[in-house]
Formats: sequence, structure tokens, C-alpha cells
Amino acid sequence: MRRPSAKCTFSPIRVVRAAELALTAGLVGHAAATPYQQAHWAYALVELEDECRHSRMFARMIGTYGLRPRPPLWWQRLGVRIAAMLDDPLRLFAAALVVVELTDAFQRVAMTDETIHPITRQISRIHVIEEARRIKYAREELKRQVVHRSAVRRRVGGAMMARLTRTLLDTMIRPDRYRAVGLDPEFARRTALRSPHRRQVERWALAKCVRFFHEVGMADGRARAAWVKVGPLPDELARGDR
Repeated sequence: MRRPSAKCTFSPIRVVRAAELALTAGLVGHAAATPYQQAHWAYALVELEDECRHSRMFARMIGTYGLRPRPPLWWQRLGVRIAAMLDDPLRLFAAALVVVELTDAFQRVAMTDETIHPITRQISRIHVIEEARRIKYAREELKRQVVHRSAVRRRVGGAMMARLTRTLLDTMIRPDRYRAVGLDPEFARRTALRSPHRRQVERWALAKCVRFFHEVGMADGRARAAWVKVGPLPDELARGDR
């Protein structure tokens, strides 16, 4: 499908910031549960360094634009705390892929859109380049995890990721942003949630991620029904094609 306009679909910075902090907290827990002598422990620390630097980068962008920082929402604070306590690498790396690949899709559009501010384009470019390694890291770690899980546990984890994905996508619709441009916020939000175009964009942005989940057994069987329900299942998987 044709790529969406970056101006219309670029994810809110507050959601990205909360996701970065949640992933950082999860990586701390993962590193704490990994023996120091293992290479996986050292690499987790490398990823932590990058996540911390990206959080600072986004904070500086907000300051450079002179925007008023908004405090995290209660559920975002809760999500960071849960991620810090979550001792399940399967869900940690699956959730990381959902967040990273979703934002990566939008930023690949933003970094080439000459109508977007140069600072945002450059930050998008930096993030895309550096997140490419993180996507590979999360995929390889997830492959290692699914080998040791039963089909039931893989599919339960996949269904949880489907619900997480729907929550993340719906969170990107902020009612107060509609109020700022003179629209009724609740009516505009309901309209956006029902928009066929929006659902098409969601499928486009998450297609690679969901296809990978299907390959490793987290979007097939009973988990497939959860992905069909939340919406972003690629067309060929929604039809049942292999």
C-alpha cells in the first residue's frame, strides 16, 4: 500500500518516551537475571546505553522546540514499573518489537519528508539507523526464547502482545489534540478509531512485526484470533495464507 503521510501518523513523543523508559526498565531486569559471564548480559548493557541516550535525545528535542513537557500518564508510570518487575524475556522482547517496529515504520517516512522540521527529520534518521540493530537483537533473542516454550505459552504470549498492540495504537489518539484545533475531542477520537484508513495504516506499520510473530508461533493457532480481533494482521495472514 502507499505509505502514509508522516505529518498525520507520526506517533506522539510522550508515547515514545514512555515506551523507551519501559524497555529500559525491562532490560535492567533482564540483565539482572543473566549471569555476568554471558555475552547476552554484556549486550543487554549496550542496548541499555542506547535506550538511555535516545531518551535524552527526545527530551532535548522537546526542549529545543520550546514545548511544554507533559507528565507521564498513570498507566504509563505503571507500565514502566511492571516492565522493571517482569522476569519473562519472551514478553519483554516481543513487546520491544511491537514498539520499536511501529515507531520505526513512521520514522522512516518522517526522515524523508521535506515538509517536516529538519531537527525532527534528523532525529528520526538517527533513531532508524540505531534501532535497526535493536530490532535484530530483539528478534534473535525472541527466537532463542520460543525454542524453550510450549506452543500454548507461545500463543498465550502472542495473544497478550495483540492486546498490548491495540492499547498502544489507541493511545496514540489524543483527544486533547483535537480540542486544540477546534474539534469535539470525543467525537473526533471515535471517528478516528473507526477509520478504515487508520486501520490500513496500522496494518502497514506492523506488517513486518506481525509476520515475524507468525513465523515464531506467536500469531498462529489460537493467538491468530486475538490478532484478527485487534486489527493489524496483514491481509495474507488474516485470510489464512501461508
